[in-house]
Amino acid sequence: MRRCWHIFLMCVMGVMVCPTLHAQDLTSQEVYDLALCREAVHTSGTSQALKCVRTLKKQKDISPQMKNTLEQLENKLAPKRQSFKFQSPLANQNFNAELIINTGLWGAVSAFQLTGAVLSATRLETADSLPWVLTMPPLGAIGGLALGAGLQKWLNPSSGTIAWATSSTWWGFVWGQAMGLMALEDNTDVKNIPLGFAIPWVSMTVLPASAYLTGEIWSVDEGDVRLANSAAFLLPALSLPILAMEAPDVSATGAFVGLSMLGHVGMLSAAPFINVSYGSTWLLELGGAVGLLTSLASLPFLYSVSEDERGRSTLSDNFVIYYLTGFSAAGVAVGATLMALTHNLPAGVAKVQHQKKSHLAQWMPQLSPLVVNHANSNRPSLSGILAAWRF
Repeated sequence: MRRCWHIFLMCVMGVMVCPTLHAQDLTSQEVYDLALCREAVHTSGTSQALKCVRTLKKQKDISPQMKNTLEQLENKLAPKRQSFKFQSPLANQNFNAELIINTGLWGAVSAFQLTGAVLSATRLETADSLPWVLTMPPLGAIGGLALGAGLQKWLNPSSGTIAWATSSTWWGFVWGQAMGLMALEDNTDVKNIPLGFAIPWVSMTVLPASAYLTGEIWSVDEGDVRLANSAAFLLPALSLPILAMEAPDVSATGAFVGLSMLGHVGMLSAAPFINVSYGSTWLLELGGAVGLLTSLASLPFLYSVSEDERGRSTLSDNFVIYYLTGFSAAGVAVGATLMALTHNLPAGVAKVQHQKKSHLAQWMPQLSPLVVNHANSNRPSLSGILAAWRF
C-alpha cells in the first residue's frame, strides 16, 4: 500500500515538474519578450499584439521552442483561413461592413469607368450609349458586393488591411483621374479619350489589390492608414502654394500626384515602426487648421502696421503665402508632436526590446513555466491550454 502511494506521489510531482522543464528551453529574454506581447493584448489591442509576435518571429537567433510558441500565438491572434463553406458572409463573426461597402462602391465606379472607356472607343451616339451608362454601374455594384463577400471568406483580412485597401481605392481613383488629365492635356485626339477612363480604373484596382496581398505581411493597422491619409493630403496642401510661387512652370497636377503619393506611400512604408491610434491622427489636421486660422486672424494687424505714408500695405503677395503656409505647417508640427507624446509614436522593434523595466515587476507574477508550450505539438500538455487562455 505504501509503495502504491509512493508511486502516486512521484507521478503527481512529474506532472507538475515537466512543464517547468519545458520552460527552461527558453531564455529569460525570450520569456520577457512574450510577456510584452501578452501585455499588448490588454493595452494596445489584438493588432498590436499580433505585430509584436510577428516582430519577434523575424529575429534570426530565436530558439526552436520560441519559434513554435510564437507560431501558436500568431494562430490564436490571427487564425488562418479555413476552407470555403457556402454560407452567407453575414454568418461570419468577423464580418466587416467596410470591406463589403467599399467593394460595392468600387464595383459601381469601375463599371462606369470601363463603360466610358468602351463607349468612347466605339464612339456610340448618346441615345445608344445612355442605356449602358445607366445599367452597368448597378450591375457593377452587385459584382463588387459579391467580390467583397469572397474576400471576407477567403482572405479574412484584418481591419488594418481593409482600411489600407479602402484608402488605396479612392486615393488611386483621385491619382488616376489626375494622371488621365495630364495624359490628355496636350493631346486632343479623340482616340485617346478612353485613357481618361482607363487610367483611373487601373490605379483604383491595382492599389487595393496590392494592399490585400501585402497587408497581413506588412502589419498595417487603422492608425497607420489614417496617418498615411493625412500625409497624402497635408504634404501637397502645404507644398503646392510655395511651389506654384517659386516654380510656376511646374505642372500643378503632376506635383499634386507626386507629393500626395510620396506622403501616402512613405507613411505606409514606416507602418511597422509606428504605433499611433486612429483618433490621435486628427491632431495633424486640427493643428493645421488652428495654424491657418491664427494666421488669417493676424493678417489684418500685419496689414495695418505695414502701411506706408499713402495708407497702402507694403506686404507682398509672396510674404502672405509664406506666412499662411508657415503657420499652417507649424500647426501640423505641433499636432504631430502632441500625437507622438501621447501615443509613443516611435515603436517597432525598439518598443519590444526596450520597455521600462519597472513594468516587468508587475508582469512576472502573472508568468509561470506553464505559459510556455512544449516544442512537440503532438504532445498535449497543460502548458498549451494555459498559453491559449492567457492570450
